[in-house]
Amino acid sequence: MLNAGGTFRTSRRFAFVFEVWLLDPMMMSHNVPDFQLMGGPGIRYFRKINRVTAKNGAGAKTFDFQLMHFPGTDGPTFYPMFGASQKF
Repeated sequence: MLNAGGTFRTSRRFAFVFEVWLLDPMMMSHNVPDFQLMGGPGIRYFRKINRVTAKNGAGAKTFDFQLMHFPGTDGPTFYPMFGASQKF
């Protein structure tokens, strides 16, 4: 399994995120790699919760919305995923 992701900060409060997992990259089907991808794009919202002078998102609650694609589903099906986290 191989995991890659990225975050592009668009403003003080928003960022675009993307994650992808490559499942069984060495699995071969008829001498052709059988790639299975899982992941998708999303958006992240930062909400300041305390007075930290660092401008790297420290002291922020984050809320994520991401559209995830799971292998084994018929066609290009994306499922909405929600998440939240808090930095000190």
